Amino acid sequence: MQVEDLDQNQCGVALALGVARAALEHHGDMLAALRHLYPWTDLFSVEAQEQLAREMDSLVWASAELGHFGQLVRSFTSWQGSTEALADGMRPEETLTWLDDAPDVPRPT
Repeated sequence: MQVEDLDQNQCGVALALGVARAALEHHGDMLAALRHLYPWTDLFSVEAQEQLAREMDSLVWASAELGHFGQLVRSFTSWQGSTEALADGMRPEETLTWLDDAPDVPRPT
């Protein structure tokens, strides 16, 4: 095991235990648990908060059962980074769509 893997595993265990404990204290309500632990979740829309809660609910329990916490840590870090961008005033300007065939774009000079 590499040092980075050990660090990620320790971070994931701490994250999973903290979130699971808070969820149990909130009678299984993952959204309430996340709001309690991480007030920054209020920066998200209601829909995004619900999506975060569903994602964390799935990943916390699956990670704990499997003993692998990488996806949990990556997902949580991504959500946290999104709130940092929101706190800095960034707002989505438009709905983004996935392009099946990316157009050729000249390289900037």
